[in-house]
Amino acid sequence: MTSTTFLEGHFRDNTVDPWHATDMASNQLLRYRHERLLTQRELGELVGVQHTCISKIERGQRAARWRTRKRLAMALEVPEGELFPS
Repeated sequence: MTSTTFLEGHFRDNTVDPWHATDMASNQLLRYRHERLLTQRELGELVGVQHTCISKIERGQRAARWRTRKRLAMALEVPEGELFPS
């Protein structure tokens, strides 16, 4: 195997694959939203975005803007870096 083999979004040297970062963030967002027992609509209302925006972020079809990232982290009560790993 080469050094670019993916292991859950990481390279063998534990650096994050930048192309996989959106997928990792979407997985984290979904996980924390489910832990808080929130629907996409409820989270969207807390953050000030449409539920379709939350859906697209969770599916990796859209990257969250910096302001949305901050609001999501605040609404879910998690550090932004944990919700959106760089």
